Amino acid sequence: MLRTRVKWYGAVAALVFAALAALAVCVLVVTGPAVRDVRAGDAFSASKRLYDAYDAYDTAGRYLLQRGAVYGEKFPNLGWFGLGAKVWEKTLDVYARTESAADAGGIASEVFDSSVLKSGKLGFTNTYLEAKTAFDQVTSAFSDMMSGYEEAARGDIPYDDFIGELELMAAGKNVYHAAYVEYYKATLMQYVYPEELEKSLPMLEKMTELLPEEYPLYMQTLAALAVSSGDWDRFLEESDKLISLNLNNIKAYQGKAEALIALERFDEAAEACEELNTYNPGCPAYYAAMIKLKIKSGDTQGARQFYDGGETAMATAQNVFSQYLAQSKDISRADRSVFFQSIDFVIAKTAFLMLMDDDWSLAYDMMYNDAFYPAYYYAYLTGDRSLLAQRLIDLTYICAIGSNNEEGLEELKSLAQASGAVTLFEKGELTAEEIIIDGKGGLF
Repeated sequence: MLRTRVKWYGAVAALVFAALAALAVCVLVVTGPAVRDVRAGDAFSASKRLYDAYDAYDTAGRYLLQRGAVYGEKFPNLGWFGLGAKVWEKTLDVYARTESAADAGGIASEVFDSSVLKSGKLGFTNTYLEAKTAFDQVTSAFSDMMSGYEEAARGDIPYDDFIGELELMAAGKNVYHAAYVEYYKATLMQYVYPEELEKSLPMLEKMTELLPEEYPLYMQTLAALAVSSGDWDRFLEESDKLISLNLNNIKAYQGKAEALIALERFDEAAEACEELNTYNPGCPAYYAAMIKLKIKSGDTQGARQFYDGGETAMATAQNVFSQYLAQSKDISRADRSVFFQSIDFVIAKTAFLMLMDDDWSLAYDMMYNDAFYPAYYYAYLTGDRSLLAQRLIDLTYICAIGSNNEEGLEELKSLAQASGAVTLFEKGELTAEEIIIDGKGGLF
């Protein structure tokens, strides 16, 4: 039998195949966990569970950052080596849809080097950066307008002049400038004419038409109008729209449940709470809403059940707060959400202690130590005062007044100012139940 030599190119092909196989193994090792998270994120996104999708994408993106994976702009043709850029494109898309395009621009600025962003190689970031720029410019201009009037009476503000200046800022600019101009026009109107909230609705409707994710002020306004009129239909309709876009929208579920509680449609409120828990299992907001529902319906035993049932979620929130105290910089959106919801849970538990146990002293201790104190220091550490809302300040005052805690009142006065709801409570014009459960006094 004749022997034939292997062709030289056969050996080269074998080497090339081995090299490609080794490269594939390396890619799999580096990106494998991230690929699984991306697939999970895609599934969540398709089922409209957008917060779950964001958490999955965010986990994948941060894993790739930790492993030193290179971004797609450096190796655009190497398949999964471009996963880093693809993951962040998905992450920012979901974040823009659940928070805002401007916030997504802020994340892009933090994650990517400025030189890379300026090069235009990551084109998917351009829209978000434009939104952030517009938001920063309009916000800065509005702050400059109001800076000389912070201590003045509302009537001293040249309302028409300021509205004109804001409208000039939108002329010839992009959609983001126009939307944020409408936001600040509505903010200005509500500040100068707080008794005429309905006049700000056209501005807010235009804003949400341009930027559907910028709905919080719109919903707060609808809720305030509903509390004063008793007509919750429009608020409930808008809540259902928000839920249909994102089944993880805890705030929308909370708002819907509290509206139904106010209408004493208890069975429907319970259904909304259970749906909230289905798509956001074990979240503190579920226990908070159920406690309020049981209090309003007079079910003391049921309220106590949910009072005790949320302790696991509360422990998670306290752990997150410990991280904040340690000034940890990398806390997940999910953990931050639990921490924020825990404040609502504490408020509901405090309501139970006041209204069903008549234990105002324990209510004050809980409100101060588990809600006011964490919110105050969160604001101190981060500069974000959104958690230290007026309702939280006022409810802490109400607990101190109800428990005759003069020392606590003096400490509170040194830290934060109460609003009119506290005065109404002191005069006996509003009860604690009307303020906390029914939303009267403008706190909810």
